[in-house]
Amino acid sequence: DLLELSDNEEFQWGAAENQLYSNANANNKTDFLSRHHLSKRQAEASLLENKDYGPCRTSLGDAGRCRHIIYCRMPELKDDVWRLVSQLCIIEKSSIGICCTEQASSSRFSPQISPSHEETPRIVNRPEQRGCGITTRQYPRITGGRPAEPDEWPWMAALLREGLPHVWCGGVLITDRHVLTAAHCLHKRTKEELFVRLGEYNTHQLNETRSRDFRIATMVLHADFDSLSYENDIGLIRIERPTLFNSYIWPVCMPPLNEDWTGRHAIVMGWGTQTFSGPHSKVLMEASLPVWKQTDCQKAMVEHIPSTVICAGEPEGGQDSCQGDSGGPLLVQLPNNRWVSIGIVSWGVRCGEPERPGVYTRVDRYLDWIISNADI
Repeated sequence: DLLELSDNEEFQWGAAENQLYSNANANNKTDFLSRHHLSKRQAEASLLENKDYGPCRTSLGDAGRCRHIIYCRMPELKDDVWRLVSQLCIIEKSSIGICCTEQASSSRFSPQISPSHEETPRIVNRPEQRGCGITTRQYPRITGGRPAEPDEWPWMAALLREGLPHVWCGGVLITDRHVLTAAHCLHKRTKEELFVRLGEYNTHQLNETRSRDFRIATMVLHADFDSLSYENDIGLIRIERPTLFNSYIWPVCMPPLNEDWTGRHAIVMGWGTQTFSGPHSKVLMEASLPVWKQTDCQKAMVEHIPSTVICAGEPEGGQDSCQGDSGGPLLVQLPNNRWVSIGIVSWGVRCGEPERPGVYTRVDRYLDWIISNADI
């Protein structure tokens, strides 16, 4: 079993940690990892010692040592995001390193990340070797229409409004300070009337999962968000202070670019209603939904279905996201066991209607936007 962190084993990622583990190389931009490291640690470069911080295993199963990324020369990872992500390790519970082979240690490099599909099925069993998108459950259940487990989806965020007895919207944690959500959840709202809760499971039971509330420092809606059609329905929240990670609070991974998810079963979750206009759920619910082919989705819907969305739902109806689930993630597990957020709950025709899938903002179409608005 994966080692769960106890109360005194929480840690906060340091300079290189606020990363999306995504393809951040579109339009020849420098990747999030290296840009964040350079912008946040330039004045402290001398503090990064060229030494190893314990044994680890590379994505290929080779023995290595955890080092600061600037002292590991592995150019083959520049074009292989999944190998890069699977080789990340945590140094002294304070910063991100990389599992480096002896031959690769010494020189600094800045990876230009692009997607890959190499399988890395190994699951790590130490928290400092754990990267984004890995839960403390070694084999997460893939079921639908029932309550999730308390620590099953540690990147799930609840967006709440003062005085509202239920969750306003969902969101997903992507760094220690950033939550991705739907623009319509933030539209015409102020940061003062909303707050973010991380680590929540049962909204009516205190201290079950050591949930934490955060005030919002900034929130950004996509400039081209259309409140009528819900096109470009994506928003980014920056919480006032960095969160500490533990078994119940952990970031999800960003998806590869231009992947065809058709036919894959994705997981959606939230505290929304289980029927249209029904009562909100007190506990986090999950459902497994097949991803539709884009042309089939357009045939089923009167509304325009652009390439910036994904459709998912059971053709016969039943399981679906619903009111109050907006902003939450649509997740797929990759062969390397990491979960990526491929979509954001956006809109649908009622809930669970036959031949009416839910519509989700397609995250990989907005990676550049996420990076440029993540306040690096």
